[in-house]
Amino acid sequence: MANWLQRFIYHISNAAPFMILTSIVWYCQKKTYIVPVILKIIAASLIFLLYKFFNYSTKNGTPKAIVVKSIASQDSWVSAYFVSYLLPLATLAIPNFNLIILIVSIAFLVLIIATSIMALPNILLFFGGYHFYEINAEDSTGIKDYLMISKRKRLRDKTDVKTVMRIFEKLLLDIKEDS
Repeated sequence: MANWLQRFIYHISNAAPFMILTSIVWYCQKKTYIVPVILKIIAASLIFLLYKFFNYSTKNGTPKAIVVKSIASQDSWVSAYFVSYLLPLATLAIPNFNLIILIVSIAFLVLIIATSIMALPNILLFFGGYHFYEINAEDSTGIKDYLMISKRKRLRDKTDVKTVMRIFEKLLLDIKEDS
């Protein structure tokens, strides 16, 4: 199971596309390179760390049998990320838009999300071909609702999921059984 740093990287890496878009807008407005380069380096580092963490988790996790009571797609939640990634473009349309207030607000939200135990879909994994499902399961831990990551599209039947790997408290990885 992931430690606090891996969980933090999983959540904070959702900001990587936002940082890249912000760096582009910054360059277009201010014609300076320092801030855009720093933002792109941070974004690339977050993407790399997520890849390493996720790769490590998938190779070293322990498969676990699970009995799923219900399953529902959570891919629509990813559309909220697309809306938030458009915020840097607001500075192009609204000249008095205060970038400092925007960054402080986003940092505050990221700290709240990253330090909580809830699991949210990760946009970078979505771009990597993964899909997200909310599942309700019988589990010895007492946790009922999980977010499950899967390469399979359109999982609707609860009996399709039999084996998972726990990434962290409320995040599971689907292990597709070969039939």
